Amino acid sequence: MLGALPLGLMHLLGSALGWVACAVDPVFRRRLEENLARSGVAGSPQGLARLRRRAIAECGKTATELPFFWFRPLDSMLRHVRVVRGRQWIDEASARGKGILFLTPHLGAFELTAQWYGFHAPITVMYRQP
Repeated sequence: MLGALPLGLMHLLGSALGWVACAVDPVFRRRLEENLARSGVAGSPQGLARLRRRAIAECGKTATELPFFWFRPLDSMLRHVRVVRGRQWIDEASARGKGILFLTPHLGAFELTAQWYGFHAPITVMYRQP
């Protein structure tokens, strides 16, 4: 049933879920803050605070968009692909008959990556349970 909800609503619910997780799970909160601080991408304390707020919401969105991408028809999901960065490297390797190894971090809608590519070319996905 969750997969039938609009993606915008799923993201709204996910943002709230991220904040709930941050409030009730001190391990999640500590790891998030440590990783953001270590990354050095914020540039300033104000930038770190903005990045922290965004990361909390995005973590929740990642969780709630899973049903959307797992339980919808492929054509419905592919409509959400707006930009493919690095496509030229994919096309170049394919043109040379070379295989491609995708390493997809568990950030954002990473499941959609394999489904998008599988729509365009054969793909084998390897998975190991955590």
